[in-house]
Amino acid sequence: MRPAKNWRNQPTLYAAEGMGQVFARDSWQRDGSFFGVYMANRTGVDHEMHYFGDFQLYRRGEWALTHPLGYDANEAEHVNGMLLGGWSAAREFRQLLDYGAGPDGIVYATGSTGGHPSMLGTEDPAPYFLHEWTRSLVYVPSHDGSVDLVLVHDRTLVENPKTLPKYESY
Repeated sequence: MRPAKNWRNQPTLYAAEGMGQVFARDSWQRDGSFFGVYMANRTGVDHEMHYFGDFQLYRRGEWALTHPLGYDANEAEHVNGMLLGGWSAAREFRQLLDYGAGPDGIVYATGSTGGHPSMLGTEDPAPYFLHEWTRSLVYVPSHDGSVDLVLVHDRTLVENPKTLPKYESY
């Protein structure tokens, strides 16, 4: 019989790149922090998530940053993201671009979305208004347990869809 692997010696950063998820822990201690990022890569499968740039933080035994669970991805109360023209992401392009860990347990994740918000192949679609939204998240764990820090930087190139032709088709 092989000895059991000590799970506390596992890495504290993991990414499921194909799904756009990044998970980080400051330690494997019971009172440690857990930071999760979901950039929701475009997969093209039925019931894929359509929101982008979501994150949550669990620390000291409870959720410090969370959100209500919900299915409608275009409602702001279901994700820690933004709404641009009433949409939480483009359906044409969404992807986790990069992630990693730096000194002292600092973790970053960056993703981008852009293009048309409607399903591709829609007949006579309205013009694009979301040209780019890039979100960068940086998680800085505290070393004394006092406070964790999440930095959010959003960069957008968006037109007001109400000023574009065929606005009503959105």
